[in-house]
Amino acid sequence: FGRLGNRLSILHNLISSADTDCCGVSIPTNILDGWNPRLEDTKFTNLNETCGAHLEVNQTRCAAKTGKDWFYSRIKGPPSACYKPLLRRYFQINSTHALGKKCPEHPHVVLHVRSGDITRGSFNTTSGTWTPGPVHPLYFPYPTAYYLAALNSMRKRSVSATTYYVLCEDSSNPSCDYFLNAAIFAQVDLHVRIGKPLLEDVNLLLCANEVGVAQGSFKNVIDLSSKEQKVHEFGHDPRACPRQGTSRIVHYINDTSQRRLYTESSKNWRNTGYQRNLVNRHYAMQTC
Repeated sequence: FGRLGNRLSILHNLISSADTDCCGVSIPTNILDGWNPRLEDTKFTNLNETCGAHLEVNQTRCAAKTGKDWFYSRIKGPPSACYKPLLRRYFQINSTHALGKKCPEHPHVVLHVRSGDITRGSFNTTSGTWTPGPVHPLYFPYPTAYYLAALNSMRKRSVSATTYYVLCEDSSNPSCDYFLNAAIFAQVDLHVRIGKPLLEDVNLLLCANEVGVAQGSFKNVIDLSSKEQKVHEFGHDPRACPRQGTSRIVHYINDTSQRRLYTESSKNWRNTGYQRNLVNRHYAMQTC
């Protein structure tokens, strides 16, 4: 059900339920396209026993559900402590490797720009008008200024040998187009990856020192990283600022009227030409 982010949400609910009810867990082998986990890393006959507490399996509460049912399940209580260890084993993630591949020797940071499903559309070459494709009204692209603010914040902590990656599913997001042009004269080692294999992009995300996330469940991926990552997020206003001492860094539009305009204009995202124009506008950003 859904793509990688949704599938991780499904596994989060499934594992939390199995931990509570002492059920076995069988993780599908197709969670991430292109990744083939070892069979022994997909099946756990008794989850509580795997985590060190043996209880009798309850067959009634351990009934199988569809992915869609698990996605919409409401799991009470705190997240299972088994979730990260099991999925790190499934994806072969540790302090030096991710997806069975060694992390790059030189440090790198990543900006994930959501495109594809929320930014598709086409121009009519005769009339010059933009026709948006079908999009989810609740998901919208973050302004390019947010990614630039995150990039600037990353540079302050990075060593000279740091590589900067921008990940885009395709070039339909205006921010991706911006960074393609910016890479030509960037003062850092900037690489814009558009339409590259998802497996490679996920490896870069998991191994990164810092990550700038986009809206959506795909950011669940970075929860599995074994690195102490700093995570950059876009905030609608100062109330989104994290408490001190956390690894979260929030960037929001500083001017109140501009902030209100972006929030209101993107609330019902339809991927119109006007909304897309707002993405690449200049905004003075505040970081907290």
